[in-house]
Amino acid sequence: MLDCHCRIRAEVDHVLGDKQDITWEDLDRLEYVHAVFKETLRLFPVAPATVREVKNEETLDGVRIPGGTPLMVSTTSEFQDLFSRERERDKQTERQTDKDRDECLKHNERG
Repeated sequence: MLDCHCRIRAEVDHVLGDKQDITWEDLDRLEYVHAVFKETLRLFPVAPATVREVKNEETLDGVRIPGGTPLMVSTTSEFQDLFSRERERDKQTERQTDKDRDECLKHNERG
């Protein structure tokens, strides 16, 4: 936690320095700060659940799910579990950078 705080402070000091007027371009350069926000929202999502529709028939743990079936996923129970949080907390912020996001998008496009 302290390492994360130190990195944020160093990035803010480097990018903004003593500036009084901060621009959108300045904010765009705060890459690690953005990553911390994204990781925080992943672990502690604002919405308690999300609904998705299964496009094609799938089988999940031996249960057949027909295409067109709406599925509700609880984001709070998934990411609030203490065991998961302990396992997930180690250096996950870095995966929220643009480079990692782009790699994830490429992977998802391949299916």
